[in-house]
Amino acid sequence: MAVDALDPGPDGTYPHFPRDAQGRPVWSDAPTGLPVLNGGAPMPRGVQPMRDPCDPGRLLAVDVTPRRPDGEPINPPVIPPASPA
Repeated sequence: MAVDALDPGPDGTYPHFPRDAQGRPVWSDAPTGLPVLNGGAPMPRGVQPMRDPCDPGRLLAVDVTPRRPDGEPINPPVIPPASPA
């Protein structure tokens, strides 16, 4: 079953958001070439250049920062990794 990285989950921790080995959210400000880390690519954010689909010679500046319905940026909390039992 597919999961959505931007689904906050029942406790608001965004359990499927890409994280590093310490449980910190992983972001990328790079427009392309996102490296895979812990099985997932970092979440893009910020203003990225994109080609205008109606005029491929024109670049647009598009804000790709994930946002909540109220327009505030999503800021997932750190989820510390579980300690080995």
